[in-house]
Amino acid sequence: MTCDLNDLDHYRTYTLHVRAYDEKGNITLLDPGTSKVTIRTVDTQKPTYTSNLALSFGSGSAQLDWSAATDDQYATEPTAQILYQVYRKATTNFANLLNPATDGDLLGETPNRSWTDLGPFASGENYYYTTCATDASGNRKCDGNFKMVKIPDLIAPVIDTFTTTKTATNKTWRLNWTAHDLITNGTKLVYTIKAKASTDATYLVQDTDENILIQEGGSTLLDNLIGPQNTDTYMHYLLIVADEAGNKVSKQLSVYSQNRMVLTSMRSGEGPLSGSKTVFVVGDGFHSSTTVKIGNASCTSVSIITPKHLTCVTPSNSAGFYTATVTNSDGSSASKADAYKYCTPGTDCTNVCNLPPATGWDTGQPFAKTIGRGGSATLPYIICNAAQLQNVSTVGTNKYFELGDNIDLSSYNSNNWVPISSLNVGDGGFIGNFNGKGYAISNLTYNVPGRTTPYGLFFRLGTGSKTENMGLLNFNITAGNYVGALNGCSNNATGIITQDIVVQGNVTGSERVGGMSGEFMGTSYRLSVTGNVNGIFYVGGIAGEKRYGGTDLSFSGTVTSNPTSGQREGHVGGIYGYTDGISSTLSNMTANATVTAGSWIYYRVAGLLGTAHNLSVTNSSFYGTVTCDSQCAGISGVSSGTAATYDNLTNYGTIIGHNQIGGIVGNAAQMVLQNSKNFGNVSGSDTNGNVGGIAGFIQGSSDTVISSLRTSTNSGTVTAAGPNAGGLVGQANRFEIISSSNSGNVNGINETGGLIGRYSTNTKGLSITGSFNTGKVTNSGQNVGGVIGWADRGSQRFRFHHNFYNLHEQLGIGQSRKHRYGMDWRLRRSGLLQHENEQKLCDRRRHRRHRHRRLRRSDP
Repeated sequence: MTCDLNDLDHYRTYTLHVRAYDEKGNITLLDPGTSKVTIRTVDTQKPTYTSNLALSFGSGSAQLDWSAATDDQYATEPTAQILYQVYRKATTNFANLLNPATDGDLLGETPNRSWTDLGPFASGENYYYTTCATDASGNRKCDGNFKMVKIPDLIAPVIDTFTTTKTATNKTWRLNWTAHDLITNGTKLVYTIKAKASTDATYLVQDTDENILIQEGGSTLLDNLIGPQNTDTYMHYLLIVADEAGNKVSKQLSVYSQNRMVLTSMRSGEGPLSGSKTVFVVGDGFHSSTTVKIGNASCTSVSIITPKHLTCVTPSNSAGFYTATVTNSDGSSASKADAYKYCTPGTDCTNVCNLPPATGWDTGQPFAKTIGRGGSATLPYIICNAAQLQNVSTVGTNKYFELGDNIDLSSYNSNNWVPISSLNVGDGGFIGNFNGKGYAISNLTYNVPGRTTPYGLFFRLGTGSKTENMGLLNFNITAGNYVGALNGCSNNATGIITQDIVVQGNVTGSERVGGMSGEFMGTSYRLSVTGNVNGIFYVGGIAGEKRYGGTDLSFSGTVTSNPTSGQREGHVGGIYGYTDGISSTLSNMTANATVTAGSWIYYRVAGLLGTAHNLSVTNSSFYGTVTCDSQCAGISGVSSGTAATYDNLTNYGTIIGHNQIGGIVGNAAQMVLQNSKNFGNVSGSDTNGNVGGIAGFIQGSSDTVISSLRTSTNSGTVTAAGPNAGGLVGQANRFEIISSSNSGNVNGINETGGLIGRYSTNTKGLSITGSFNTGKVTNSGQNVGGVIGWADRGSQRFRFHHNFYNLHEQLGIGQSRKHRYGMDWRLRRSGLLQHENEQKLCDRRRHRRHRHRRLRRSDP
């Protein structure tokens, strides 16, 4: 039987219960609660929809609004809702506005009558929008109404480069920049540069700081910039680039402006009215543009030796005292009153060296002033010329000598200068006190490559000797072994002291060759060498071999070792080739040098110390390039012996070698290395590898005497052609890392890690605390990790503390021995070793606590 039900509401649910009646009116007794059927009526009618679509665009978003649709579905039926579909199409309008799904993008559905489109948008692009209304039965009505918006320029310009021509030495510089914009192509860009001088190296230029440039388009450079006069400070710049739409981008840049000038002394401080006297000037801030005036007359032949030392030739002038003034091209200057006196010898000159020998000197004596002298520092022998300097060798030991004027040794140009010794000393040593009093000895030339005995101004510095306070200028020496401008060799004693000496020149020899000393076995203070040093083994910018400590040591120039055959320890350094500190310290060292060891040199080469034995090193830095074979670095090629402390060291140089190459140390044992930074790129081309941003290879001497890396960072790129490349350390054992990080990219072949390339087999586990890697780690072979490439021994020997993390996409450890095919939960808890299907390591601090809780619940 059937029953037709008419005039029902569309999309409405009805409950139907059927009862049967007979002729007598009897009714079936069926329970309406169970004997029923529920149906929803069909709705095939599309909504009635006139959208009246409206669109507005602002603040990077499109706002759509429309009118409500109506429909014949029963309004109070559950789910009887009208939804609105929003479609978008870029560039051209929809092909069929009544069916926009054909070629449009459905942004979403909403029961509301508005939609905010946040993009992304392409600047300058046309975007078309339309909407459709859909009832609960899926009936859809698109009214064909659309709106179009052309997106304005929302993308800021791009600053491609923002650089400066400023170097450590020039006084003026240029700012260069390039920028582009996707819409205007750079033709309408406006450049603004703001500047601020500050002693704070980290200062960021603010919008309220001074404008030094506003220009539209045109040349992208700002020339002839200078810093504040007579001060050392940072110049900070902010480049702001704006396009026509007002989008802006900015970039900061800082330079160090060294314009402080100091004039300390002028030696000699007295000379004839005719001038033409060479004077040795000491101060600070000297530069290639420095001019010198005495009174109002300019010195000639100005020669810059270091930023603290120069020489020049005096002009003529009238008698009297004059102020001396030094001036740089930026306008900075310094003066010293009564720094120089013009006088007539025999009349008003007071310096003994300017007096006529017949009346002012001790007649017939070896020195200008000899009688009753030489036994004390208050009554020393006075030396006025080259012959008197040579006469030092004619007196006995423990005598005192002083220079009374600058000494010119150019008359000894036939290889006839005999190195100074003390009389009757069997080994040819000088034992005495020699004070240069701020004067300079110049123009020593010697060229005997086959010489078989030590050579220098002094032959050997003996026990108890002291040499100080002078310049050795324009020295050009070529000899055999034990060669240096000041001395060839020395005895081994703490009582030998050399201090406040400046050397400028070139020294060449074979073994134990240095710019100042071939061999110096004593204590050194405030030494500066500028020039070129060439040798084979034990070669250093200041000394080839050194014992005991010292401070304030600098070298600028080249150090080269290039033997023609053989393969042995080189010991080549920008400061010292080999040094045995005998448990002492070297500090405040700086080298700006090119250090090169030829292909026959096997190892131990560095920007400062080729080999450092039983020595601590502090507060030192290297600038330049080191090129070598093995065990090479910016600070020390090898650190050996008893436990050493390396503290506050910085390498800015490029280190290029074969294996065991590091930014700070190449090979180190039993040391604490802390508060140090490497900014230079470090590369090793040997298949043996061991290349690290801080250390190539580092280890402890036992399980109780370990090596430690603390509060140190690397930002240079590390590249190895072999295994064991690490952002901090190439290979390590018996070792810990505390509060240290790497941000440089690391590239290797095998065993490559963001912190350590390989942690080697030994009985002492590795501890890492408060350390992280943010650099990119790549490996063309196997075993690459965001933290460690390869970890020998089992995870039970690792301690990775909760404030340890890695931000690179690589897994923490590439391979861990004993867990190559499984996974140890202790490593998992530290986020270091994971299966491929687990989350890649990115243990930011805000996630670490929850992650550790989950892993603890799954512990076996």
